Amino acid sequence: MARVHTAARYLSRGTLLGRGNNGAVMAAGGGWVNKWTVDPVEVQAWLAAQAITNRQGPLSGFPRVLDLHLGEREAVITREYVRGAGERSLWPHDAGLISALQHAAQVETAGRMLNWSRGVGLGRALRSATLRSRPLLRPVDDALRTLHGLGVSVPDVRIANMGWVPGRAGQADRVVLVDPGRAPIEALSNARGEAWSRCPHEIGLSIAVARLLRKAPSYRACRIIDYRTLRKVMRAHGWRDAEIQGTAGFHTEPVRGSKDGDILLERKNAWALLHEMIHAAGVVDHDLTVWLTEGITEATAQVVAKHNGWKHVSTYPTEVAFVQRMLAPATGWSVLEIARAVVKNPRAAATTLGNRLAQQRGGHAHVWAKRLRRLNPQELRVVVSQARGGEAS
Repeated sequence: MARVHTAARYLSRGTLLGRGNNGAVMAAGGGWVNKWTVDPVEVQAWLAAQAITNRQGPLSGFPRVLDLHLGEREAVITREYVRGAGERSLWPHDAGLISALQHAAQVETAGRMLNWSRGVGLGRALRSATLRSRPLLRPVDDALRTLHGLGVSVPDVRIANMGWVPGRAGQADRVVLVDPGRAPIEALSNARGEAWSRCPHEIGLSIAVARLLRKAPSYRACRIIDYRTLRKVMRAHGWRDAEIQGTAGFHTEPVRGSKDGDILLERKNAWALLHEMIHAAGVVDHDLTVWLTEGITEATAQVVAKHNGWKHVSTYPTEVAFVQRMLAPATGWSVLEIARAVVKNPRAAATTLGNRLAQQRGGHAHVWAKRLRRLNPQELRVVVSQARGGEAS
């Protein structure tokens, strides 16, 4: 089992097959898929299933697991490809089965959220009786009972979370549980300590950024907060009130014990997540002026949004104009190529761009790098303009 800094990079390599409240599934090739999840209940279930498999062979009622990669508050499970249950004629016409499993899941979830042990037990009993009434689903119940014996509970067992694995070497097709996590209402509620203020479209945006920048956003958590809290955090990071005014989001510095910071969005400005995701991928002001960093970030956000056909609220117009009209032509790179160069080594971004400017416009690379670290937009605009026709000294 490998531990990775962020799981999102695994998802940038294949075709998106689907996504939900807490995860996404990408094709991995060779009959395997990568399932990215931020649901701790699901991660616990897959860890237990893998432990059982390692000890006594594949767990009946679960897909085969090739590998499991853990990140901070997220994981990627590489498992065998499973066909959706809805593709087989049995399920759409078995209304009693669908209804009974939904009811059992609702009862168990309500019991968990209300800390009502009797409700939890009743929901599990209803689910088990329903599954055992269908021979094809008995292996799923067997798997759930095995997990429960290890202290692992899977409350959201519905037809929508199951699928078919084609039989091999003359074996019959089998039904497996592919999403052993929490029910959507439980995942979104704060009844068990989870925040209501989850960032919207977090998974899809992260995948889109990873694909175009060739580096996944890396962060501990993404949260929606009020303006007062955002201002307090930014002040703690050395920002002045005049600089904070109008800020929609912020990417914090790493906290002790972690290599990553958090993405924070002001409650009314959740649309700014794409911009902050690009910061999280590595377009940061470690080696560039803040204004230039924001210009590259926002110009890249516009490219990502256009590529995916998304509406986007543009910010930093002056900074973006410099990147698009001055820096890109001067380097001979597109906005996306500039961003890729920066995220490749954020702490040497000025050096990388300085080398490129020296190659394209002349002058000394270290002088260009120094300017990128210090000059304001007006000063850098003048220098770049003068260098267009000759050497920058």
